[in-house]
Amino acid sequence: MSDGFHLPVIEAENLTKVYFNHSHPSVQAVKGVGLKIERGEMVLISGPNGSGKTTLLSMLGCLLKPHAGTIKICGREVTALGQKELTEFRLRNIGFIFQNFRLLDSLTVMENIELPLVLAGIRRPVSRERAAAVIEELRMSHRPDFHPSVLSGGEKQRVAIARALVNDPAVILADEPTGSLDSNAGQAAVHLLRDVARKHGQTVVIVSHDERIRHFADRIISMEDGRVKKEERP
Repeated sequence: MSDGFHLPVIEAENLTKVYFNHSHPSVQAVKGVGLKIERGEMVLISGPNGSGKTTLLSMLGCLLKPHAGTIKICGREVTALGQKELTEFRLRNIGFIFQNFRLLDSLTVMENIELPLVLAGIRRPVSRERAAAVIEELRMSHRPDFHPSVLSGGEKQRVAIARALVNDPAVILADEPTGSLDSNAGQAAVHLLRDVARKHGQTVVIVSHDERIRHFADRIISMEDGRVKKEERP
């Protein structure tokens, strides 16, 4: 995590992303976006389909490389990193939560949560102890040996949140985290994410159409046609 509490954890300048298609005109999905997100903030990025919000989130998560512009995360310019460095940085500093959970059915709850630690080279018993601590914090300690196929949607999202948190990342990025959940489970998941992230001083960026998330956010960034249209506080 960043030591400078008042320094932006995420700082992007002039981010631009273009998709090329030989049979169709190129599409400029993100057009010169700049933003700063502070440590501990929960920021909602909203906008209609095609507004560029998911592309922006993917660039902030180091999953897509911008065609122009820079991104700094915890003071490090990630757009200048090579692929190996980028992968290592992402594993240690960014947690991801997806709409469809992306849990591995062949692994138990404990093993799914432990996976980012294993990929980061952390061996047992340390990885198991850290996973167990997150399971306890997210109130899933009654299901560590269950497989995802027998869990409810809300339980699967808790496991996905736990997996995103287990490496103690500075940044958590969530793409439509309530999209596969009913109203009650969706709000419970976002409430839990907010509370746990605030406890650990983590920054959360959510992309969503779900208007119910607005009152959980510290700030709302609205996008339209690849640009930031406005910023507001709920």
